[in-house]
Amino acid sequence: VQEDGEEKEKELAANKAYLDQVLSYANRLLGKSGGFLFGEEPCTADCFFLPILRIFSVVEIPGIKEAAYQKYTELQEYWERALE
Repeated sequence: VQEDGEEKEKELAANKAYLDQVLSYANRLLGKSGGFLFGEEPCTADCFFLPILRIFSVVEIPGIKEAAYQKYTELQEYWERALE
């Protein structure tokens, strides 16, 4: 367990930056793929990635899901397709 402090803040910032990179890359893939990460049908990559998006629905941090979907416009429709 980490103590509050400078090191914890640095690690949190690094994790947020990494998540931003992952979401950005997925958003770009979805913009040109036809529905899922690598085509019109779900694949193993989607099975890996969808739990990351699920966190936004499970963890109740006000505004985080809305902010992500606003910044990465392809993700919300992707999530809704996956739930069908």
